[in-house]
Amino acid sequence: MAVGAYRFKQQFEMGAGFSKSILKDQGTLTLNITDILNSNKRRYTTSSFDVSSITRDNAETRFVKLVFTYRFGNARVKTARTRQTGIEEIKNRMN
Repeated sequence: MAVGAYRFKQQFEMGAGFSKSILKDQGTLTLNITDILNSNKRRYTTSSFDVSSITRDNAETRFVKLVFTYRFGNARVKTARTRQTGIEEIKNRMN
């Protein structure tokens, strides 16, 4: 892919994750791993004014993230009833 004076080579990465409900479905534990093979390297060439350079960035792109989520409160709370506005009431009368 070419952008201005830069010509980028292909990039790829592979990630995975899973999630598990715990604590009687009140909590969720999630594990995500990005760039498992640590293969996302930026490689590009630059050609401008008769000068060429080849660059390879080896930034750390492998990350592991563990997230715990807990839902507080009562799960059996009744939902609020649907209220009608005056316009909806008039529409119902017209039908």
